[in-house]
Amino acid sequence: MSAEVLTTDEAAALLSMHPKTLLRQVREGIIPAARVGRRWKFSKRQLLTWLEEGGSRYEELVDQGLLEATEEAMANVAAGRSRLVPWAEAKKRLRV
Repeated sequence: MSAEVLTTDEAAALLSMHPKTLLRQVREGIIPAARVGRRWKFSKRQLLTWLEEGGSRYEELVDQGLLEATEEAMANVAAGRSRLVPWAEAKKRLRV
């Protein structure tokens, strides 16, 4: 029994998302994939299992990032260390 292997475009179509969005979520470790040479390959079985288990936890990750950033900011203010964070750093922390 061979597992069906999908290309990026085929996996994006299966998940009804843009290929660039798919690749971003793969790099973030949200969507399961394997790098073969210079290309990403996807197991159809793994993608379907991933969907059945709830799929993307993107909103949960963003909410957790916001909570952590808020707690850090509150601790800094309480300690008298308020500072501005560059937008690029804030986006990286929030994974957006």
